[in-house]
Amino acid sequence: MPCNRCPLSCSGGSSCGVVDASRQGDLYPWHAVYMSLLPVEEVPLYHTCPGGLTARIMVPGAPWRCGVCFWSQYASPQGLVLRRLGDNELARLRLARPHVLLVDGGEPLLQDWVLELPSKLKSILGGYAPRVYAFRTTGLVSERRLEEAASNGYSVAVFEYVLAVEKPPMPDHVTSILPRVYEQFRIVEIHVLYDGSRRAGVIVSDLASKYTEAAIHVIPLSEEAADRAYTIVEKLRNKGLGFVYLYRDESYTVTDTLCSCGKPLLSRKPWGVRIHAQPAGGGDGARCPHCGRVHSRILLCREEARRPRSIYREIVIW
Repeated sequence: MPCNRCPLSCSGGSSCGVVDASRQGDLYPWHAVYMSLLPVEEVPLYHTCPGGLTARIMVPGAPWRCGVCFWSQYASPQGLVLRRLGDNELARLRLARPHVLLVDGGEPLLQDWVLELPSKLKSILGGYAPRVYAFRTTGLVSERRLEEAASNGYSVAVFEYVLAVEKPPMPDHVTSILPRVYEQFRIVEIHVLYDGSRRAGVIVSDLASKYTEAAIHVIPLSEEAADRAYTIVEKLRNKGLGFVYLYRDESYTVTDTLCSCGKPLLSRKPWGVRIHAQPAGGGDGARCPHCGRVHSRILLCREEARRPRSIYREIVIW
């Protein structure tokens, strides 16, 4: 019976290293590499609870068999040290009270237990559970899996757009699944790996033009690429595309979130994040204090902001 978790539709799921072909269930249910805490800006997330705290659960496994690309290390969980992620481990989040829970890794949605995570955390933590649930994907996931994630409480998608520098299996599916992600999830943060090539620059510009309400994070792969990336991001922002960012920008000149009127909604500086936008009411986004425009794809969580002052980088807690 073909596996329907990703578009490769492997027979019995035997080649992805995630599914137990004998029973069509997770190969390692409720196992992960680690759980950590980090500021949302370090993920990076810029439109999801700015100034808040993220709990990251690193989940192995991806239906990739490329021996060259970066993601090949996640192809088989058997090559990693996995530990049981039980109720006691998840209960550690009660003390930190993170705003966001991010399941990260190769393709975490391939595993059934990941879909159960939001309801389980709400059961264990009650009022201390994360407000927002996010997942990372490289686009190699089935549409059915996306629908299941949305119905199980995930509202934020972190799309790792590797097509700018790599060629994963079924690239046509990767490009076609992004519009579905953008349509189904309230917040979409697109990470574009940038190698300085003309092709990568065209891809960044194309994504920024198509997905104007998504956060486009340009992540340079070298110092030379960073200089070129800065120029591209600056040009796009000068055209009114204020949701394109350079990660990391040490000058902090292209990290602010700008309204279409040119005024900052969010300011990011070395000393912290300042929220200029006002809650739109009813959890419907951020309102520009200058022109009044509502940006529905920005989620403010400042009323709950409790980030420990000591957390500036990722800290492993399990």
